[in-house]
Parts: sequence; C-alpha cells; structure tokens
Amino acid sequence: MPNQASTEDPFLKALIEDKTLVSVYMINGIRLSVRVASFDRHIVLLESLTGRQMVFKHAISTVMPGAADRPPRPPYAAGNRARTSHT
Repeated sequence: MPNQASTEDPFLKALIEDKTLVSVYMINGIRLSVRVASFDRHIVLLESLTGRQMVFKHAISTVMPGAADRPPRPPYAAGNRARTSHT
C-alpha cells in the first residue's frame, strides 16, 4: 500500500489541531493524560506538564479524547466483580 494514509491519521491530525487533551491507554495498562504533539507511521509524540515522550504506536491500546480530566478507574480486583445470583 504505497503512500496510502493510515486510518488513524485524520484522527490524530484533528487532536493536534484542536490541542485536545486525551487519555492514552498503553497495552500494559498505564494511562497517560496528554496532548498529541506529532506522529508518523510508527510513533506518536506526546506532551504533558512533565515534558514530551515518544511512544510506539504498537504499544498504544486506546486514545480517548476529552477523557484525560476523568480520574483513572481502579484496576480490576476480585472484590469488584459483578454479583450474580444462582437460583
């Protein structure tokens, strides 16, 4: 697929242009509250109050615009399972 724009390009470009605060969830479970500064085919450059960091796209699970101001959800724990009744 020579020179074909990837699916995420318009999405990431809009985040950069609008300077949208996003939550970036990594595949290891870490959540980053950042703004997207730049990207290319393999990496995304992220900006936060603590500075810039380069993240490989293959390490990103989810990008949620406007979710960076929400508190992080606690990790799954055995005590947080939904209760079901067995009759």
